[in-house]
Amino acid sequence: MSGRGLLGILVTAALVAASVVLGVLGTAWDKPMNAVVFVVTFVAAVVSALYTVRSYRVAKAGSPLTLAQVADALAGIVRAQWRLEAEHWSVGEPLHPSYHPVAELSGSWTGLVKAAAEASSRHWGRGFADLAGDAGDIARVFSRVPTGKLVILGRGGSGKTVLAVHLVQSLLTRRRPGGPLPVLLSVASWDPEALDCADWAVRRLELTYAGLRAPVADGGPSRAKALLDAGLLVLVLDGLDEIPAAAIGVAVDRVNRLGPGQPYVVTCRSADYRAMTSAQAGAVRLHGCAVVEMADVDPAVAAEYLTQTTGDPARWDRVTDTLLSSRHTPLTEALCTPIMVSLAREYYNPPRTTSRDAPPPDPARLLGFSSPAEIENHLLDSYLTAAYRSHGRASGVRRGHHWDPVSAERTLRCLAGYLAGRQSNDLAWWRLYRIVPGLTAIDKLVIAASITAAVTPITGSLWYGLACGAVGLVAGGLIFGTERALADGEPRRLGLQRPTVAQCMSTIVFAVPVTLLFWALADLGTALVLGVCVALGGPVTNTLSLNGGAAIDVVTPRRALRDDRRAAFVHAVEAGGLSAVVGWAIMRSFPEIGGAAGAATMGLALGLTGWFGSAAGRFAQTRLWLYRHGLPLRLMKFLDDAHDRGVLRRFGPFYQFRHALLRDRLADLPGENAGRTSTA
Repeated sequence: MSGRGLLGILVTAALVAASVVLGVLGTAWDKPMNAVVFVVTFVAAVVSALYTVRSYRVAKAGSPLTLAQVADALAGIVRAQWRLEAEHWSVGEPLHPSYHPVAELSGSWTGLVKAAAEASSRHWGRGFADLAGDAGDIARVFSRVPTGKLVILGRGGSGKTVLAVHLVQSLLTRRRPGGPLPVLLSVASWDPEALDCADWAVRRLELTYAGLRAPVADGGPSRAKALLDAGLLVLVLDGLDEIPAAAIGVAVDRVNRLGPGQPYVVTCRSADYRAMTSAQAGAVRLHGCAVVEMADVDPAVAAEYLTQTTGDPARWDRVTDTLLSSRHTPLTEALCTPIMVSLAREYYNPPRTTSRDAPPPDPARLLGFSSPAEIENHLLDSYLTAAYRSHGRASGVRRGHHWDPVSAERTLRCLAGYLAGRQSNDLAWWRLYRIVPGLTAIDKLVIAASITAAVTPITGSLWYGLACGAVGLVAGGLIFGTERALADGEPRRLGLQRPTVAQCMSTIVFAVPVTLLFWALADLGTALVLGVCVALGGPVTNTLSLNGGAAIDVVTPRRALRDDRRAAFVHAVEAGGLSAVVGWAIMRSFPEIGGAAGAATMGLALGLTGWFGSAAGRFAQTRLWLYRHGLPLRLMKFLDDAHDRGVLRRFGPFYQFRHALLRDRLADLPGENAGRTSTA
């Protein structure tokens, strides 16, 4: 039988059942408003259940993917994700400085060989000397580490994250079907005291890639956990130094517990890792890891890079002469990292789209600073000017996005201060509600006011409306308190899953006593309505799960917001519709109030509470609060535009500033090199 035929039979059966119920509930027609409310809500509940059943049957008909097929599908998504994202991280050809091994932080090569989980040494290096190279060699260098564990060190802006992206892309190119695949995860928001590394990685993967929350089999673990347990993931953990200093020792211990057979790569700032491994700090270090460190950009390479995108290379003569003449000038020490060289080129080599454009600034200005820190701060301050020029930073900037540089800087400073206060570089739109004081109280007051405004004209009684608003206030407090404690209000994705027998039986078992109780207290009609609603609500809620569907794809910030809005709306309508029927059934016995008032009260209380308690609902209120304080109302469009301009980068559903140095500068925090002086 076709799906349409089955759906037609089910709809017909539902209409017949509705007619029977309406016949039993003759009192439903006492008031026209009662009849309208009952018909609309009951039919909506039945149609929702039928749609769920049909959609579930369609989803179930598809054959489940094996774990190897899941890995292959995820590999393609990760490859496309970082190919597109890398385009926003640099202008023109990026700088790829070399790296060299650091034997004193790695232990002995013999120790790495003994700690190796593999039996074959076919691809291993013969010593630390084989671990030197550049971005093009990173996959080969990684394969030479016997344990499959690598630490990449470097100063701020040295290109550690870019090298990690190259590693992911190179490993995916060399990967065979069904083999392990690398996944790049930013550890900026990991709380190692709350979650071990494996559990955090699983949660991060489930949030970043749609379809990984789905179980590999009925009752089995999620696909993300199954991939990790099967050894099909190479964890590339970026930014160990982003973890608060007080928890870094715990984080290292958690990573060490991943086991000898789990390959991983960790990036960290050199100063932080050396301090962590010093005797004064307790000599905490990652076990079985080879350590490499990013080298400074060669002055000759920097000089060539700066003059590549200008039509008048002579403008840079004084700067390039200084770079090539001495390694101990403020300019040479400042322009020793890819981030600073890139910022200098972007600001001093602006694209000229028309002859009316102002002449470019003179690079010789860089020679007027007395310390490397002053040059770095100048370049960081000038970056937003370069990014928000009227003609745009790049052709990728979307049309219609014209942000004033002053307001853009104000917005970015606000967001940078928020992130710096939380000691994180992960900008998650669903966590921005923390910036709004008293948002929970605002949520509950909005719900109470909405219910009061809706119920008062129906009943003609302000006091009854206020009483219903108080009920909504209490319900909102209970639900908000529960949601705050669950997963930090992470965005949800609506998907289909088969309810377990236990879930279905529990709702039926619960519906029976509810029916009998209200039959004894009220009448058979009320009891039947409540029993039907309870019996429908459980399976529908369990089937329309918040775990997302089975299709694998990367979740961007905007998609996460869209998915959460959809999930919040569907569940708000479902909860509100079923609750409206319950309210109507209970209050229809009170003629002075009426079933319509009861339906409006219960429906609004549960529906609005569900919406305002969702991540999307909180974000909507956060946007309004931020708009009142001078930030853009279209905040997601602003963030998308900042990503297009290269100010922000994306790690799945998270935004990050292009570099922590930029975040700290905007937040007026001292950077890593703020107090650095010239050294020999």
